Amino acid sequence: MKYKIKTSDLIIGSTNLENVDSSMGIAHGIFLPEKDYGKVQDVFQLFISEHFEEYYKSRDNLNLELIDEDGNTILTDCIHIEDYLAKFDEATIEIKFSESIK
Repeated sequence: MKYKIKTSDLIIGSTNLENVDSSMGIAHGIFLPEKDYGKVQDVFQLFISEHFEEYYKSRDNLNLELIDEDGNTILTDCIHIEDYLAKFDEATIEIKFSESIK
């Protein structure tokens, strides 16, 4: 199943969440950025630059949402994107979720 990552009215990317561990309440996958990702990319590059305190605050202020294929919002505790696009041409996503992901 493909999921979209949203902040405000922007779709910043998508993921298939290739690895889901329901017992741990966590999912991982490849993050596929959309064109609007550039508007928030600097937030996720803070983590790679090891500016952790600023990253967590800025990320939480984005109020990221996980949206399923039917347009439903999946309750999450945290959406974390590791943006290695500049170094390795890839980004990954980790999600701690509050409800079951299929």
